[in-house]
Amino acid sequence: MPKDQRPKQERAQATRAAIIRAAAAIFGQRGYARTTLDVVAVEAGVTKGALYFHFDSKHDLANAVIAEELRLTSVRAQETLDGGFSGIETLVRLNRNLTDQIVNDVVVAAGVKLTTEELVAQLSIQTPYDTWTDVYSRLFERGIAEGSCSPTSTSSDSPGSSSGPSRACR
Repeated sequence: MPKDQRPKQERAQATRAAIIRAAAAIFGQRGYARTTLDVVAVEAGVTKGALYFHFDSKHDLANAVIAEELRLTSVRAQETLDGGFSGIETLVRLNRNLTDQIVNDVVVAAGVKLTTEELVAQLSIQTPYDTWTDVYSRLFERGIAEGSCSPTSTSSDSPGSSSGPSRACR
């Protein structure tokens, strides 16, 4: 089917995805403060009207990039979590996968960058942090149950940690 004869919803989804990917490239290069919607529209190959049809503001667009970054990393993480590895092996694989995605996927890299700019941009970053904290906590608990990690009663052996038990894994 020719591109312009696709159903409207499919075209709208493709346009939205193209805008998010273009925004990720620009946010990744320039950061939030120096990114303009004019440049994003040009990079995406859409009019500003099309961009504003999908996103009310740069803030909304940045949050969409963060949401897509979380979706992409969560899909890959779930594959690892379902892989049947030990808790510690799963942690190692999750870190390798996330590093790979940050290096090789512009949306993931931009999403991570935007979450570090939260104080400037006041973006919605709590969900990614809560999601990953939960994943890591469950994996440490699994490692404890498997015997590859052990809880300690103080956090002094964990640099930069100010509260909560640390975990020693081998």
